Amino acid sequence: MGKRLITQRRGRGFGRYKSPRHLRFTDASHPRMREGVGVIVDLVHEPGRIAPLAKALLGRAPGDLAVLKLPEGEQKLSILAVEYS
Repeated sequence: MGKRLITQRRGRGFGRYKSPRHLRFTDASHPRMREGVGVIVDLVHEPGRIAPLAKALLGRAPGDLAVLKLPEGEQKLSILAVEYS
């Protein structure tokens, strides 16, 4: 009997191939709105993820700060358009 292929071992998601969930400090999700405009306030790095996260102000109230996955090419204080169909 031979060994399992490296892709088969990675797909299992065990040990070294598992994402470190204890290093994530927030849930990055898409905002619950159909369309709108926001401003990226801050960029944060989360050790449990590869992609950076963005803190975006999506509404007019100060409590409308959302943490979401950063689209490619965006930077701090850029305007972010949200539109879902």
